[in-house]
Amino acid sequence: MIRHRFTVIVPVVLLALAAAGCSGDDATPTTTVAQDDVVFGQGSVPETVPDDFPVPAQAVIGSTLILRSAGKTEMIVRLPAAVAAAVAYYEDNLAARGYTVSESAGNENDWQMVFARDGLSGTIDFSLAGVDLTQAVVVLEQ
Repeated sequence: MIRHRFTVIVPVVLLALAAAGCSGDDATPTTTVAQDDVVFGQGSVPETVPDDFPVPAQAVIGSTLILRSAGKTEMIVRLPAAVAAAVAYYEDNLAARGYTVSESAGNENDWQMVFARDGLSGTIDFSLAGVDLTQAVVVLEQ
């Protein structure tokens, strides 16, 4: 469910960028994206993620996306742990940092979590990615 948002947003943003750059003389683009509005990254926590947001030391940050106009940040976090252990880490560490987890449900292969704090809301979609490997898609909105 939530992991599909990242898969959908990236192609939509890329199409918007292509449409803005491919307008002819008589055509006007229907979508305009400011050059600094969309920031793609990989390998590090995006600058828009709060400094105290929990990311385990052994985690690997995959693809990231910042969509400034929407106040949205997405990042893929890969954890060397089973889904249940990854979920437990985030439930404990989000609560310890003042976040309220309003929903947390799933099974041993897939789990979804919803949380918020001080005007920041977020979701994490956990999925089994291999033996003792979990992929977590973190989406934050301000």
